[in-house]
Amino acid sequence: MVILHEKDPETKHKNKRVTENLKKINIICVCKSILGRFKHADIVPLDVAKELTFTGRILSGEEAQELGLVTKVVDDPLAHAMEIAHEIAAKSPDAIRMGKVLLETVWHSDERTGLELESSLQTALIGSPNQVEAVKANFEKRTPNFIDPE
Repeated sequence: MVILHEKDPETKHKNKRVTENLKKINIICVCKSILGRFKHADIVPLDVAKELTFTGRILSGEEAQELGLVTKVVDDPLAHAMEIAHEIAAKSPDAIRMGKVLLETVWHSDERTGLELESSLQTALIGSPNQVEAVKANFEKRTPNFIDPE
């Protein structure tokens, strides 16, 4: 996930030009790291990748979001990332790990492979200690106490 700060921060910089340059640097770093990967075809069409690579054009946060280069444009990216991290951390670590394996494995595979893997992961998850704890905590309206298996 990439979260980009687009608007002026509660600026410590009296010089707006410095703030503008910092925003551009963030976008350049994001674009270069993404476009440098072999899988950039998954992110943007080839013509867009060529335009950005050949021109070195600076994108606004909104443009980068429209192209799928960043996930969100928010005022406080650290606070937003922490909010998402806390939300994920409150879930079963087993379910998160298996969801990650599922998505990373089947993203470009055929439907059958995806369904077979999903079925085997669900079979492993159902009845596991953390899955049972998630259900119990939900019924008891309390925060679950998960055990990290690793």
